[in-house]
Amino acid sequence: MTGDRAGVSGRFARVFDRLMSLLRLQIHGKPTHGWMRGFLVGWLVLSGAGCDFEKARKQQEEITRRLPAVPAHAPLSVPTNAVARVVESSLCPAILFQSSASHISLFTPGRSNAMASPAFVAYGAGGPKILTNGPAMTTNKLGERWILAWFNGAPGWGKEDAPVALFLEHPPTSLALDSQGLHITFPGSLGQIAVMSLYGDRSLPSSAEGLAGLTSEEAKRTPKTWEWARVVPREPLTRIRFWSSAFARIPLSAWTWEEASTKPPPSRLGHMRFGWMEHPSAWQAPRLYWAPVEVSMGRRWVDDPRSMYFEPRCFNMDWPAASGPLALISDAEGYSVEAPELPGDSKGASQQWTEWAGNLVNPIRFEPEHSELGWSTRSLGRIRWGGVDGPFRVVSTRLTASAQETLLTR
Repeated sequence: MTGDRAGVSGRFARVFDRLMSLLRLQIHGKPTHGWMRGFLVGWLVLSGAGCDFEKARKQQEEITRRLPAVPAHAPLSVPTNAVARVVESSLCPAILFQSSASHISLFTPGRSNAMASPAFVAYGAGGPKILTNGPAMTTNKLGERWILAWFNGAPGWGKEDAPVALFLEHPPTSLALDSQGLHITFPGSLGQIAVMSLYGDRSLPSSAEGLAGLTSEEAKRTPKTWEWARVVPREPLTRIRFWSSAFARIPLSAWTWEEASTKPPPSRLGHMRFGWMEHPSAWQAPRLYWAPVEVSMGRRWVDDPRSMYFEPRCFNMDWPAASGPLALISDAEGYSVEAPELPGDSKGASQQWTEWAGNLVNPIRFEPEHSELGWSTRSLGRIRWGGVDGPFRVVSTRLTASAQETLLTR
């Protein structure tokens, strides 16, 4: 199965078609955006409409009961004197930060003193609200866990833009944006904050001039951040709300159990399972289960969907990275795949769990000693924890083949 609507019928199909038409997406002809279909499919399953997905999930539950438990990954540290903890997983498009501080500033000027602060910040409050970088503005009315920052018009960004999404654990008491960064204050510990590049490694144009040379279809699909200052459109909101639900957990480890396939042509049958870290939220939001696809496998599937068979179905998330496309299985904690090669391939029916390393290259990078963020080749500035600045003493621990944690101490 690929991302197509194979086997979906009756009332569910009519509801699905109606939702797609409302979003001006195509069912017949050119395929719809995979990530948006993934979001809608997840929503429909959570609402009880996806009978085919429920069947696939039950099949995976039966496989899980039949197989031995997946080995546990190393426990996370309990930092006592750490300023912050950072968890990075090459299975996930977000970096997770955790601190007991009650205040955090992001995008503050880094060691080069270059301007890094976003031009605009949006947040959910009965509809997206926007803060502008200029005169100091403060709000404490976050109705959803996400914050969206973009740099359109900011010094040093030229003709590029790269929206960044933040996902909070706790509601803040204040949120302010000025030339020194984005400042968030909490009533107690800030807890966990996940940070991701909303469009992966893709550089977006910062003005209509950047659309020159694109086809009309490409120009139509390109996010136009220079228009977001008036109102944030549906496409980035749908995208950010999908990840807001998906980041209820962060994958830390990945495992394959290989069996002989009984279907021609000859292929390998692998059952994929994962170890997770919780990323809780104080907001009442749907919890969307998902499972990552190994990047090289996802690249082969995107190039030729018939080259492998996923159960449940696979979605292309339209999130490019240097390593390849991001693909995932929606509404599932694990999945099965028939393919010529498998991650952690043992070249035969292994009858044991084999750990494999995720190879997703995150365009958001973190330099721990000075607590600085970067995107691609650009600086996103420094993170200041409760007013504490670097340099820090860095202690890193490899948790799994795919994930590591880093403690920042003074």
